[in-house]
Amino acid sequence: MRASAVRNALRERNVRFLVASGAVTALGNGMAQVALAFAVLRIGGAADLGLTFLAREIPMAAPAMAVHAT
Repeated sequence: MRASAVRNALRERNVRFLVASGAVTALGNGMAQVALAFAVLRIGGAADLGLTFLAREIPMAAPAMAVHAT
């Protein structure tokens, strides 16, 4: 996509809101993972942290694995 097309799209108010909301969501998700890691490490150990991240990824990976299995 050309830079001029991106600039033209960002002139629209709703597109700017959509881009900004995506950026805020990504930032929040990243901060939540860091906070979760510190909380789990404070309570348990590295193995607990691995299990926690595994449990967090299962809902995102399960649909992809189900589609791939068919």
